[in-house]
Amino acid sequence: MIKLALLCLLLWPLISLAAEVRPAANLIANGDFEVGAQTPDHWKASVWDGEPTIAFPADGGRMGRGLAITGKGEEDTVVVTQTVKLPHPGVPHTLRGHWKGVDLQGAARVVCRYLDEGGQKITDAPPISKTGTFDWEPFLVELLPPDGTAAVTIYLELWKGSGQAVYDDIALYREPFFLTIAHSPQPHAVPADIKCDRLNAQRAATIGAPGGSLVIARADGAKLWSHDVPAKGSTELVLDFEGLPDGEYALLIGDSKLASLHLSRDLLTAVDALPKGKFVWRALNNHGPGTHKSPEDVRDMVQAAKEMRFTTILFAAKPPNGKLYYHSDIGERAPGYEDWDVLQVVSDECHKAGLQCLVQFCTFIEGSGKNPTRFIREHPDLVEIDQGENSDYKTHRTVFGCPDRPEVRAYELSLIKEICTNYPVDGISFDYIRYKNDRQCDCPFSRQKRSEFVQAHPELPPARAAARFNELAIISFTQEVRKLLDGIRPGLILHAYTHPVWANEFPLDYHSQRASAHGKDPARGGEWPLERVYRASRHLVEIAQQHHPNCLAAPMADTAYLKWAKSPERFRREIRLIAHAGAPAIMVYPWSTLKHKPELRQCIKEEFSESP
Repeated sequence: MIKLALLCLLLWPLISLAAEVRPAANLIANGDFEVGAQTPDHWKASVWDGEPTIAFPADGGRMGRGLAITGKGEEDTVVVTQTVKLPHPGVPHTLRGHWKGVDLQGAARVVCRYLDEGGQKITDAPPISKTGTFDWEPFLVELLPPDGTAAVTIYLELWKGSGQAVYDDIALYREPFFLTIAHSPQPHAVPADIKCDRLNAQRAATIGAPGGSLVIARADGAKLWSHDVPAKGSTELVLDFEGLPDGEYALLIGDSKLASLHLSRDLLTAVDALPKGKFVWRALNNHGPGTHKSPEDVRDMVQAAKEMRFTTILFAAKPPNGKLYYHSDIGERAPGYEDWDVLQVVSDECHKAGLQCLVQFCTFIEGSGKNPTRFIREHPDLVEIDQGENSDYKTHRTVFGCPDRPEVRAYELSLIKEICTNYPVDGISFDYIRYKNDRQCDCPFSRQKRSEFVQAHPELPPARAAARFNELAIISFTQEVRKLLDGIRPGLILHAYTHPVWANEFPLDYHSQRASAHGKDPARGGEWPLERVYRASRHLVEIAQQHHPNCLAAPMADTAYLKWAKSPERFRREIRLIAHAGAPAIMVYPWSTLKHKPELRQCIKEEFSESP
């Protein structure tokens, strides 16, 4: 049965169009906040900090009621939640709604949390947030539920600050079996083909036509339903294809064909029909240098990389333990490598095989509280401190040098200079290029510098200014490294594996972000849906060149650690999805699994066979 919802320009009520046509399935109850007494029915409000107020005045929404959260102090935080059981937990969903802000010094935020059958958190979808003053705007969150998801909790928040966040018309739909069509009587270019399948779902199309009957028809001409579209004004139609058989259809206004509609639910058929990728840069991540006990181990890895048709090896000469796997005169060398220089052997063997050698450099991380590097032991005052931690690094699980401290930055730069000056490497590959907690350091030095930055930028809300200080601390370090490399030897490559969206401000040649999970490891959230592999890859492709036009996206394909290693069939599909997303480059992680999995090595060799 086809379901249709009509979204008017200023109002989003779901209405039945005919007896046989039901509204698109909005899983959110009371998403327009029209029902309730003191608080909206089906929603739960919780004050986490401060004394914010919560209301849903009769005229506070886009048309009718809306949810208004108002804060007065810098730490005011409140969340309004609804938990929804997913009737189709294995498929993507979209959360849509509208929000506005009035002098938001904190942030309006929307967070979606995936829950298992027992109601326990699996993980959160990437949150969205907005600050300042803005009139009604739509927002959208794509949800890709991981394995084991049974429900999702929606959080509408005012986060740490004053001002007012207002929400209205919240709706949660299954994907990709619906299509949004915006209609206007003004002429528009009309898409010739609209694809709605588990891989290539085109979510929106714009039609410009005089008023008339909007029709979906089968290929044999049989009309399935029609709906009158007004000649004046704009409308948005949400077509839900639940129950409609896979196949070819036509979208018509009257008897005039607007577009062809291709509907398919079979994801694996779509993925397996994809061609092999053609990646211009193919990097093998050797994250564990301690696996090389002899030069012969290095030669075996390089030979295997060449057979798999990689172009580049990323060798972790400074891994997370902070020890140095080369002959350094500055930092602490890794024990057991006094008699041979593993980085020298790796770089020599790579060049003999015609491969690039990039040094993977785990920035700022300096071991653990039980086994810190000499740099931290000699300079304990330079350690990064998270909220809730004390200044004694011995109590920290992981030890970082504070990225805000000039002494820490100078130390990291000196190591990079030493490597690129003394070894014939082809560049640097950043990992852990971030704060320990991905957000900020809370040592006294950082707090002072961050406060000074906030005071110097009154044009920004304080929370945004503080966040920008943290972002610029990391961005500016990568800029210093770029300048350093260019001064040592023109052509040295800079690559990074990152997490935050703003990392596309790094001056990189190749940019990697995660595009697949650690296999079925439950400690890491389990396997990703294949849609998420595609969308994560596509997202990186879309943002990689926004600040640096010559940067190439190189999504990370993870074989998973040995215990959870993926099958060749699964890994082949991930590689093809990464290519289908438009990625010109790829990074495969880690060598330690491929070393013991010849079937995965063969899979990679076959998938890279058509790459240049």
